[in-house]
Amino acid sequence: MAKSDMPLSEAMKDLTGFELIAIEDHYKTSIDKLSGLRAMYGVIFALENRAKKTTWSEVQSLKLSEVEEYFPDEDDMDDAPLSETDNPSESPD
Repeated sequence: MAKSDMPLSEAMKDLTGFELIAIEDHYKTSIDKLSGLRAMYGVIFALENRAKKTTWSEVQSLKLSEVEEYFPDEDDMDDAPLSETDNPSESPD
């Protein structure tokens, strides 16, 4: 499985209503009541399902270390260098 280029908090905000319903239906509870790990597995399912059709079994077979490595740390995103398109107010030389 590919890794996300978004941290978990951003990936959760990117979920569609249909993806939220799928996660809630799978776990039989609302998304805001899920434990951190279940939420992570749910978001991975949604993102992987966008890229290619996947199953819950495939996602839930991931090791905990793979789940933790799937999302970049929030702190790592703050340290990422700006690309030319990140700051449109600056004009190129």
